[in-house]
Amino acid sequence: KLLGVMIEDIDLSCYKKKMPVEHQKKILVLFDCKLFDDDAYAWLRKEAASQAERQIEPKQIFIHLLNLLIQNKFEIPSYHRLAELITHVYYEFERGLLTKIRKKLREKDKKLLDTLLNEDDANHSTLLNQLKTINQSTKPKAIQASLALFDTVKDYFLRLKPVIDSLNFSPSGSAYYATWMQ
Repeated sequence: KLLGVMIEDIDLSCYKKKMPVEHQKKILVLFDCKLFDDDAYAWLRKEAASQAERQIEPKQIFIHLLNLLIQNKFEIPSYHRLAELITHVYYEFERGLLTKIRKKLREKDKKLLDTLLNEDDANHSTLLNQLKTINQSTKPKAIQASLALFDTVKDYFLRLKPVIDSLNFSPSGSAYYATWMQ
């Protein structure tokens, strides 16, 4: 528009295949930016991995990575490439957690966890569902029932504490998985 060129007058068939690459190089030089190459990708992957370990939300990681690229004057890759990088980093992190769990979880721990999924005939719900519901009533019977559920949670926690500790969760990591479970 500034040059007075009409869009109808542009013939993209004359645009040579190498021209976009040449234009990209000129734009990077003009803005004093570095090409987003394999080294930059590896650096960004490490940054994303450290964020994933702290269980930062993917959207926040995405914004953080964009800010890093801008601050360090790197070319911004496509949304798809960044989203794929974050997804892979999360998958790797969670695979690592699963490996730790498999190594630490004993057979009796597995049986204990299975009891969370057994359906209670009286309530027609699993113990896990019962534990997720918090009764805030101040009636004595409700308080006793809440205390009984608390004791159940405490017993499960204490028996599984070595496995939980091996995962080395940050507080935000614990909150993330607790919310996910809920």
